[in-house]
Amino acid sequence: MKVIGVLLLLMAGLSTGVLLVKRASQREKTCRELVRLCDALMTDIRFRATPMPLLLEQLLDSGNYPSLGFISPSAVAEKAFLQSPLKEEENREIAVFLYSLGKSDSASQLQCIQAFQREMQQCAENYSERLKRDGRLYITFGVFVPLLVSLVLL
Repeated sequence: MKVIGVLLLLMAGLSTGVLLVKRASQREKTCRELVRLCDALMTDIRFRATPMPLLLEQLLDSGNYPSLGFISPSAVAEKAFLQSPLKEEENREIAVFLYSLGKSDSASQLQCIQAFQREMQQCAENYSERLKRDGRLYITFGVFVPLLVSLVLL
Protein backbone atom coordinates (compact mmCIF):
# COMPACT_ATOMS: atom_id res chain seq x y z
CA MET A 1 0.00 0.00 0.00
CA LYS A 2 2.87 2.35 0.79
CA VAL A 3 4.44 1.62 -2.59
CA ILE A 4 1.23 2.60 -4.34
CA GLY A 5 1.13 5.86 -2.36
CA VAL A 6 4.75 6.62 -3.26
CA LEU A 7 4.04 5.91 -6.94
CA LEU A 8 0.97 8.15 -6.87
CA LEU A 9 2.95 10.98 -5.27
CA LEU A 10 5.72 10.52 -7.81
CA MET A 11 3.29 10.53 -10.74
CA ALA A 12 1.49 13.62 -9.40
CA GLY A 13 4.77 15.50 -8.96
CA LEU A 14 6.10 14.47 -12.34
CA SER A 15 2.88 15.42 -14.10
CA THR A 16 2.94 18.81 -12.37
CA GLY A 17 6.50 19.38 -13.62
CA VAL A 18 5.55 18.35 -17.14
CA LEU A 19 2.50 20.62 -17.06
CA LEU A 20 4.64 23.60 -16.04
CA VAL A 21 7.10 22.88 -18.86
CA LYS A 22 4.24 22.54 -21.35
CA ARG A 23 2.76 25.88 -20.24
CA ALA A 24 6.10 27.65 -20.63
CA SER A 25 6.57 26.07 -24.05
CA GLN A 26 3.08 27.16 -25.12
CA ARG A 27 3.86 30.76 -24.18
CA GLU A 28 6.95 30.77 -26.37
CA LYS A 29 5.05 29.14 -29.24
CA THR A 30 2.25 31.71 -29.00
CA CYS A 31 4.74 34.59 -29.20
CA ARG A 32 6.48 33.04 -32.20
CA GLU A 33 3.16 32.57 -33.99
CA LEU A 34 2.25 36.19 -33.30
CA VAL A 35 5.55 37.21 -34.92
CA ARG A 36 4.69 35.10 -37.98
CA LEU A 37 1.19 36.60 -38.06
CA CYS A 38 2.76 40.06 -38.11
CA ASP A 39 4.87 39.04 -41.12
CA ALA A 40 1.75 37.90 -42.96
CA LEU A 41 -0.12 41.10 -42.05
CA MET A 42 2.73 43.30 -43.30
CA THR A 43 2.99 41.38 -46.55
CA ASP A 44 -0.72 41.80 -47.22
CA ILE A 45 -0.72 45.49 -46.32
CA ARG A 46 2.18 46.12 -48.71
CA PHE A 47 0.83 44.17 -51.67
CA ARG A 48 -2.92 43.46 -51.43
CA ALA A 49 -4.64 45.70 -48.89
CA THR A 50 -7.31 43.19 -47.85
CA PRO A 51 -9.78 44.62 -45.28
CA MET A 52 -8.37 43.85 -41.84
CA PRO A 53 -11.21 41.75 -40.36
CA LEU A 54 -11.31 39.61 -43.51
CA LEU A 55 -7.52 39.28 -43.60
CA LEU A 56 -7.34 38.26 -39.96
CA GLU A 57 -10.11 35.72 -40.48
CA GLN A 58 -8.35 34.26 -43.53
CA LEU A 59 -5.02 34.00 -41.74
CA LEU A 60 -6.47 32.42 -38.61
CA ASP A 61 -8.58 29.95 -40.63
CA SER A 62 -5.56 28.89 -42.70
CA GLY A 63 -4.42 26.52 -39.94
CA ASN A 64 -0.92 28.00 -39.85
CA TYR A 65 -1.47 29.54 -36.41
CA PRO A 66 -2.88 26.82 -34.12
CA SER A 67 -1.80 28.61 -30.93
CA LEU A 68 -3.74 31.74 -31.84
CA GLY A 69 -7.20 30.25 -31.45
CA PHE A 70 -7.93 32.82 -28.75
CA ILE A 71 -8.01 35.60 -31.38
CA SER A 72 -11.30 36.29 -33.10
CA PRO A 73 -11.58 38.44 -36.24
CA SER A 74 -14.05 40.66 -34.36
CA ALA A 75 -11.14 41.80 -32.14
CA VAL A 76 -10.29 44.27 -34.91
CA ALA A 77 -13.69 45.95 -34.63
CA GLU A 78 -14.03 46.02 -30.85
CA LYS A 79 -11.72 45.99 -27.88
CA ALA A 80 -12.01 42.49 -26.55
CA PHE A 81 -10.38 40.86 -23.56
CA LEU A 82 -8.21 38.01 -24.78
CA GLN A 83 -7.27 34.95 -22.80
CA SER A 84 -4.07 33.48 -24.14
CA PRO A 85 -1.33 31.48 -22.40
CA LEU A 86 0.59 34.74 -22.05
CA LYS A 87 0.57 37.10 -19.09
CA GLU A 88 -2.36 39.47 -18.55
CA GLU A 89 -0.29 42.52 -19.53
CA GLU A 90 0.70 40.88 -22.81
CA ASN A 91 -2.94 39.92 -23.45
CA ARG A 92 -3.91 43.58 -23.10
CA GLU A 93 -1.16 44.58 -25.54
CA ILE A 94 -2.41 42.02 -28.05
CA ALA A 95 -5.97 43.31 -27.69
CA VAL A 96 -4.87 46.93 -28.20
CA PHE A 97 -2.75 45.91 -31.19
CA LEU A 98 -5.60 44.03 -32.84
CA TYR A 99 -8.02 46.88 -32.18
CA SER A 100 -5.60 49.35 -33.82
CA LEU A 101 -5.39 47.34 -37.06
CA GLY A 102 -7.06 48.95 -40.05
CA LYS A 103 -7.60 52.27 -38.30
CA SER A 104 -4.85 54.28 -40.03
CA ASP A 105 -2.94 54.56 -43.28
CA SER A 106 -0.69 51.78 -44.54
CA ALA A 107 2.60 53.34 -43.41
CA SER A 108 1.33 53.85 -39.86
CA GLN A 109 -0.08 50.33 -39.74
CA LEU A 110 3.24 48.89 -40.87
CA GLN A 111 5.06 50.82 -38.14
CA CYS A 112 2.56 49.62 -35.54
CA ILE A 113 2.88 46.01 -36.70
CA GLN A 114 6.68 46.18 -36.73
CA ALA A 115 6.75 47.58 -33.19
CA PHE A 116 4.40 44.85 -31.97
CA GLN A 117 6.44 42.23 -33.82
CA ARG A 118 9.65 43.37 -32.12
CA GLU A 119 7.92 43.24 -28.76
CA MET A 120 6.65 39.69 -29.39
CA GLN A 121 10.11 38.60 -30.57
CA GLN A 122 11.53 39.88 -27.30
CA CYS A 123 8.82 38.07 -25.35
CA ALA A 124 9.53 34.84 -27.25
CA GLU A 125 13.24 35.14 -26.48
CA ASN A 126 12.48 35.76 -22.80
CA TYR A 127 10.15 32.76 -22.63
CA SER A 128 12.68 30.59 -24.47
CA GLU A 129 15.42 31.59 -22.06
CA ARG A 130 13.14 30.97 -19.09
CA LEU A 131 12.12 27.57 -20.48
CA LYS A 132 15.77 26.53 -20.87
CA ARG A 133 16.58 27.77 -17.39
CA ASP A 134 13.51 26.53 -15.53
CA GLY A 135 12.38 23.52 -17.60
CA ARG A 136 14.76 21.03 -16.06
CA LEU A 137 14.11 22.53 -12.66
CA TYR A 138 10.37 21.89 -12.98
CA ILE A 139 10.92 18.25 -13.91
CA THR A 140 13.57 17.77 -11.22
CA PHE A 141 11.34 19.21 -8.50
CA GLY A 142 8.46 17.19 -9.90
CA VAL A 143 10.46 14.02 -9.24
CA PHE A 144 12.46 14.80 -6.12
CA VAL A 145 9.89 16.61 -3.99
CA PRO A 146 7.46 13.65 -4.06
CA LEU A 147 10.35 11.29 -3.36
CA LEU A 148 11.40 13.40 -0.39
CA VAL A 149 7.83 13.53 0.90
CA SER A 150 7.58 9.76 0.44
CA LEU A 151 10.76 9.17 2.41
CA VAL A 152 9.51 11.39 5.22
CA LEU A 153 6.16 9.56 5.30
CA LEU A 154 7.75 6.11 5.23
